[in-house]
Amino acid sequence: MSVYAIILQKPQQDMWKKIKDMWPNRNYVLNDIAAFISPPGISTSFGVADMLGMNSEEKEIGLVVEVTSSHQGYVDKTLVEWLKKARDE
Repeated sequence: MSVYAIILQKPQQDMWKKIKDMWPNRNYVLNDIAAFISPPGISTSFGVADMLGMNSEEKEIGLVVEVTSSHQGYVDKTLVEWLKKARDE
């Protein structure tokens, strides 16, 4: 399944609530401006952004980036495990 990073310019608790309500058990909120989701039935970053209101009509400020299997860095083990599980579903 596709995994997307949601990046906000500033903290928006309403956005995290929206994500948790729309995709329970398919989200990993990293901090107050970044999260990962694996939404079933949506296969493009445009589709995710539109569902979240990151468009010209609703004007929620943020960025959606598709996460590929090629990534590097050092993060908490729970995030690595979540990403692997989300991709394997």
